[in-house]
Amino acid sequence: MINRVHDYCTNILLTSKCANLAFHNVEHTKEVVNNVNVISDYIGLTVKEKEPIVIAAWFHDTGHSERYQGHEDVSERFIPNNKFHVVIPVSSCN
Repeated sequence: MINRVHDYCTNILLTSKCANLAFHNVEHTKEVVNNVNVISDYIGLTVKEKEPIVIAAWFHDTGHSERYQGHEDVSERFIPNNKFHVVIPVSSCN
């Protein structure tokens, strides 16, 4: 699933105004995803525990493709009907 999210978000970031932004672009997003992976591995998260965090990292700035103010709401909209079937286990909220 991470590969599908990677492709989906990369497409958004490369084919929108994000491609021309100095910061909220695909390179920044890749750095965030990499840092999420490093930290998750360091603290010992399982692949299943790490997956929703990595997905959130991929989506976190996709909303900038439409607007700066309120970009978080736009980012959420890019996952209609939980398109990627992300299930966040209750135990990860502790």
